[in-house]
Amino acid sequence: TTTPPSTIPTSSTFTLSSLPPRISSHHSLKTPPTIPISDISHSMSTSYRSFFEACSSCDIAVLREDPSVPPKATHSVHGGSGLHVVAAAVTKSESKQLECINYLITEASVDVNARSSNGSTALHWAAGSGNMHAVKALLRHSADTRIPSYTWSRQVFGKSSGQLPLHWASESGESEIAELLSDVDPLSLIEVDERGASAIDVAEKALQFPVREMLTRRIESD
Repeated sequence: TTTPPSTIPTSSTFTLSSLPPRISSHHSLKTPPTIPISDISHSMSTSYRSFFEACSSCDIAVLREDPSVPPKATHSVHGGSGLHVVAAAVTKSESKQLECINYLITEASVDVNARSSNGSTALHWAAGSGNMHAVKALLRHSADTRIPSYTWSRQVFGKSSGQLPLHWASESGESEIAELLSDVDPLSLIEVDERGASAIDVAEKALQFPVREMLTRRIESD
C-alpha cells in the first residue's frame, strides 16, 4: 500500500544511522512483473498517434473530446501510458500539464503507478525529465517512489534495472527533484540498482557532482 506523501517521514524526523547499510525494496529485482504483450502490441494507428501527440503537447481538449482511443492506451514502442508522456512533456504551460495529469488519473482512471516496458512509472519519467510540477502532482496522487525499473526483456532508454525515480533524477542532474524525492522517501537514498549503484553512484557516473554532493550531505546529516 502506497503511503500518502503527507504521512511519509521527512529527513527531519528520520535517521539512517540505525539502519543496515543496504535495504532492499519491497519490489523484487529478481522477478520482474509480467507485462501483458497484448497491452503494447497494437499498431500505432492514426488515432493512437493523435492521442500520444496530444499527451506530448498537453492538449487537454483532444484528450477529453476524442473517444477513439481509450485513455488507458499504451504506446506500441515504449509501452508507456499517456500519463508517462504527459509527465515527461516539454511544455511552457504548467497549468495544461497539471490539468492533463489530473484528468488522466482522476477522470480517466489511469493508474498513477502504471509501468512502461522497462518497468518505469510516470514518476520516473517526470523526475528524469526535470518536470518538478509534474513530480509534485504525481506525488499528490500517491505515486509510489519505491517502484524500480527493470530491463530484462528490453533495454528501454538504456536505464539499469532496479532504479527508482531518485536514480533517474540524480542521473539527469535534477537536484531539486532529487532533494524532494529523498525528503519524501529517505530510504531511497540507500537503495541500489542491479549493479549495486545508489542514486549517489549514478550521479557521480553521470558527472552530476552537485547532485552527488547534495545527496551525500543528506545522508551524512542523518
